[in-house]
Amino acid sequence: MNQDSLEGSAAALREEFDHAFGRRTGEGAAKPLSFLRLKAGGESLALAASEAGELVKGRALAALPRARPPLLGLAGLRGVLLPVFSAAALLGRPAAGGQAAPGWLVRCGGREPFALAFDEFEGLLTGFPGDLHPLSPGAGTPHARAVLRTAGLALPLISLESVQAGLRGRVTDPINPV
Repeated sequence: MNQDSLEGSAAALREEFDHAFGRRTGEGAAKPLSFLRLKAGGESLALAASEAGELVKGRALAALPRARPPLLGLAGLRGVLLPVFSAAALLGRPAAGGQAAPGWLVRCGGREPFALAFDEFEGLLTGFPGDLHPLSPGAGTPHARAVLRTAGLALPLISLESVQAGLRGRVTDPINPV
């Protein structure tokens, strides 16, 4: 291979490299999205960071005498008492055994705050709108509306709006909810 063809190949590689980065960061390009990678009932899941109000290391829960799954109890977060629900139970997964308190809590809900308990926080992920692939209703994990394909992973993306709507549908008795 001569010097001219080597320089041409290097220039072509540089241009392709620069062009690839330009597609993601140029004018009008999709903005990156942040996701929490969490584990519930042995399954890794994604949750849009924009939907999560706060992520905190597990806290001791105050048990409720007649609470039924998926309600685990109450937790105080920043001066607010929140009902804590098992993400594993809501997603139809077995609960992790042997844990006295949930590993991690995600505060959710806006005007009707609640917390979801997860077994593990596995890290943060970055993706783009094109990395989200819609799921058909009833396909796959309950409350998942899409699959996030990024960083070599394919994770169900949990919709907190769907979770909250499901919880509202379960509350029939204001004295003994869920």
